[in-house]
Amino acid sequence: MGSGLIDASGFRKFLTQLLPSDVQPPDEKSLSGDNERMSSITREEINAKLEATEARMDARFSGMSAKLDTALAEMRADREANTIRFAAMAKDIGDIKGDLKTVAADSKAQFKTVIGNVWGASIATITVVGATLAIAISSFDSGRETSKNIAEATVRMEKLQAQLEAQASKVTTPPAK
Repeated sequence: MGSGLIDASGFRKFLTQLLPSDVQPPDEKSLSGDNERMSSITREEINAKLEATEARMDARFSGMSAKLDTALAEMRADREANTIRFAAMAKDIGDIKGDLKTVAADSKAQFKTVIGNVWGASIATITVVGATLAIAISSFDSGRETSKNIAEATVRMEKLQAQLEAQASKVTTPPAK
């Protein structure tokens, strides 16, 4: 191990630690020919690999940046649309409040009219009942007076009849000679 070479069992342990649990490392048979030293990589090859990796990362970043820009634009458009909707809702609520105030004022006026009509009908009913009672009392008194008047008239007629009879008897009796 001091020579920089990794044997197959060490490489297998190394891969087991790096790989996710669902991925199996290669078996020992497939690694048996890999005990040779790696060839040295030149600075240009490393720079080329790093540039390729950087280019891939830049492409991924650009793609994610474009997606974020699109999402932000959609969010701004939604916010503007919601602002317009909320303004329309606020206007509608204001209109409803105005309508409710008008309905409340109309209801108060109608309530006053109904109360006035009830009082007027009550006064008319009391007046009719009072007039009816007055007529009834007057008729009763009139009836009492009528019976009194009839009794008086009967007494007068009896007196008149007695006077007439008395005078008729004087007229029919010849004077004594």
